[in-house]
Amino acid sequence: MFSSLGLFKQVDCPESSHCLLPSCIFSHHRASTGSESHVDLDSTPDVDQASDGPRKRRKVSGPKYPIDGVQTAQPNITQTKSPLQSPPVAKGKVENSYSPTATAVGAATRPVSPPPLRGFKGGLGFEASKGASDSSKQKVIAPQQSASPQPPSRSTPAEALNPRMITNPPASHTTRLRLITMMHAEMARLNELVKTNSDTSKTTLKLTPQELIRMALDEEEKAAKKNPAVYANVLKLRIVALKRMAVSTWKEERLRTIEARLAKATPPKPVEQKTLDTGLTPDEEIAVLPKLLANQDGLAKHGYVTSQLSEAQIKVARDGVESSNNWESCDRCHTLFQVFPGRRAEDGALTTGGSCVHHPSRARRPAPKDKADKTDRESVYLCCNEVVGRSAGCTTAATHVFKVAEAKRLALILAFEETPGNEALDVRNTAVCFDCEMGYTTHGMELIRLTATSWPSGSVLLDTLVRPLGEVLDLNSRYSGVWPADYASALPFDSASSSTAANRDQKSLPIVSSPAEARSLLFNFISPTTPLIGHALENDLNATRIIHPCIIDTCLLYPHVRGLPMRHGLKYLMKKYLDKDIQVNSEGKGHDSAEDARSAGELVRVKIKETVARAGMGKDGKMVKEGLESKSLVL
Repeated sequence: MFSSLGLFKQVDCPESSHCLLPSCIFSHHRASTGSESHVDLDSTPDVDQASDGPRKRRKVSGPKYPIDGVQTAQPNITQTKSPLQSPPVAKGKVENSYSPTATAVGAATRPVSPPPLRGFKGGLGFEASKGASDSSKQKVIAPQQSASPQPPSRSTPAEALNPRMITNPPASHTTRLRLITMMHAEMARLNELVKTNSDTSKTTLKLTPQELIRMALDEEEKAAKKNPAVYANVLKLRIVALKRMAVSTWKEERLRTIEARLAKATPPKPVEQKTLDTGLTPDEEIAVLPKLLANQDGLAKHGYVTSQLSEAQIKVARDGVESSNNWESCDRCHTLFQVFPGRRAEDGALTTGGSCVHHPSRARRPAPKDKADKTDRESVYLCCNEVVGRSAGCTTAATHVFKVAEAKRLALILAFEETPGNEALDVRNTAVCFDCEMGYTTHGMELIRLTATSWPSGSVLLDTLVRPLGEVLDLNSRYSGVWPADYASALPFDSASSSTAANRDQKSLPIVSSPAEARSLLFNFISPTTPLIGHALENDLNATRIIHPCIIDTCLLYPHVRGLPMRHGLKYLMKKYLDKDIQVNSEGKGHDSAEDARSAGELVRVKIKETVARAGMGKDGKMVKEGLESKSLVL
């Protein structure tokens, strides 16, 4: 027979004195006392207390507060027998009414108020909480508050002195509980020796009981997760240190903890962004820029469209879509569902499959905190910290969505177009950064916002919302930053709006009627020889259906160590090479395509500075002009 761990020794046995088990895992110390009796708080004068009914609430002995007489006027209620029925009270049986003069034992000699509502804080009972104006309801006076000063209230969640559940506990529950109890006892001893600071303007150094419990649980959990191999030794050393610790040392620890908490709660001061200085003039930077153009050989296998598609390729894609009857795989939860462009005739539905339960963030394997940590860490989702494979999802969307990646399928919706010539544009001193935001529609992922900025100045040339061709399933606002309210308040785009684009915020963006119109607006600022700068440009070019021969992609300038298709994120590159934080308000607000376009341009300027220095040119740029004029700049 297995021995009990004593986990339920603080819980009263449901069978009370009728329990026949020789080694019951529950507690029987309260059931053995003769002064406690069961009182039905919902009983009426016509219901016998010894009859069959639900379990009565036991009155726990404690301080007796003056309570007014409780008057009940409830109809007779016939109750069914409960399996947890309490035995009838043999001695001191409670009478049918709560008369203050009735002869009963213990708590039955005075009126008892019903228990308060769950989560209700106050001295009033259940009936009093509904409304004190109703004379037919019970009126209960709260216990008188003590005149002694109370410690300041602190928002600490109530926890029991029990080890928290973790994925891979380093020891058994009994061992963890024993260590926590010993550590908590030493903390409580030191806490009692600390005198409350008389200055009420400062945070008191004396912890409340709940704060002591939480402090012990936090330290134990930290040791269990950070050092599982030496978990027991770490806690034993901590207990010994607490036993030998002086009160002054304990106060210093508390002060450091309070300072760290205040520093964490205080918002950090905005860091002044440093301006990148390449040592070159804007014209000289543009002159060096062609040296960074990407070689488009071999980019087609990584999603870049470098040439027009043939009619045969498009026909194969059309036949495939027709044979599949518009069945797609969800881009989030990978569920098969059917799409109805133009809505289904029977009920107007856009998709099948119901709602989509998914994780909006990707899974990552947590990095070890130190080199000595060799434990195998499971991948977790960044959105909810759930371990991969243990949760279907933490977010529910109204419908499933899909994404089309093949160029031949993209050409079915909108044909690709090569960048036309632009005689009115000065191609010698022109470079453009652009970024797009996409949302999910019945045609896949379509363009919903297009932004173009001038390089290297960063001024906005074009920034507009785009009405997609298909019905919108999800604007992907978490990342795109485009919300339904933006579409509702958008005004039609006109030629005069482009001149004030730099002074316009996202809430007042204009809107164009189609992706083709947005593409035509972008063609006003570029030509086939204009360097087009961006991050992961294949996504933006495919969304606008543009074939451009001169591109500078920061994914190619700063390649991943594993090569394509692996790539670094724009946020990571900006932090690493420019020590700038972008997309800081992306949680709940989405990205800003203008900020992303300027960031890609800044990364290109960093590469220009490195390239010029590597070619032997001075940082002050004095030799650049001579090198360009003599065409001796070999990069």
